[in-house]
Amino acid sequence: MQVDEVTVSGKRFLSSKRYPYAQIYEYSKICLLLFSFELHRQLCQMGKSHQIFVNVADPGVVETNIMRDFPASLSWLAFFVLKRLRLLQSPESGKEAIIDAALAPPIYECVFIKYFSHIANLLSTEPADVKVGIGGFSMGAAIALYSATCYAMGRYSNGIPYPVSLRAVVGLSGWLPGSRSLGNKIEVSHEARRRAASLPILQCHGISDDVVHCKYGEKSAQSLSSAGFRYGAFKSYEGIGHYTVPREMGEVSTWLSSRLLHANIRLIRHI
Repeated sequence: MQVDEVTVSGKRFLSSKRYPYAQIYEYSKICLLLFSFELHRQLCQMGKSHQIFVNVADPGVVETNIMRDFPASLSWLAFFVLKRLRLLQSPESGKEAIIDAALAPPIYECVFIKYFSHIANLLSTEPADVKVGIGGFSMGAAIALYSATCYAMGRYSNGIPYPVSLRAVVGLSGWLPGSRSLGNKIEVSHEARRRAASLPILQCHGISDDVVHCKYGEKSAQSLSSAGFRYGAFKSYEGIGHYTVPREMGEVSTWLSSRLLHANIRLIRHI
């Protein structure tokens, strides 16, 4: 996904013979996120004198009539697969994230907290015998890597307890939010150091990524290692941009199998 002036203005899609609904849907989501983050950043520069706060709500995959114009067989198959993967929510469940964001108290510290906490709440509902992992691509990778730090510390940066016991983390073409102060936060707690030292993390990144540059992934891996995450691995891929390839996904699968072999595994993906 390339985000630039040509894309945001819609000029990139004018040459399409058919309306590129899938691409426009994807870009609309990322543009709304980027706008929210930038608005939050500018408001934070004003200090606490203002009374405007920004929360990002992600309802996840919700069973709606969004695929009403698709062939009935295709929409049925898509919803069937999502249900089997336990990724499909009812409209009643999906609206909770939006309501939570609308009613949330002001948060100055981190715009990511509410966004991440919804994912953690979903993970916390898994049965006790399921070894839970979290993984994602791009923004999803940021969520996964930040979740790793929250698991180690046992809480979010605003002090709210982190409710999930993670067993594996995968971040593809992403970065770690809040990496600068991570080491100091881990060092002050023996329990945080113990959790960090035992959590396996895999990061993969295309060297030709022009959306989230590979150097940010490398810096994130270095920050995690310096903070005490001993079982971290970083793999870069020559000639690969901001997307995944079968070889990369194959290595992710092999890595997960070697870390969680014969376990009852539930990997929550967030893209």
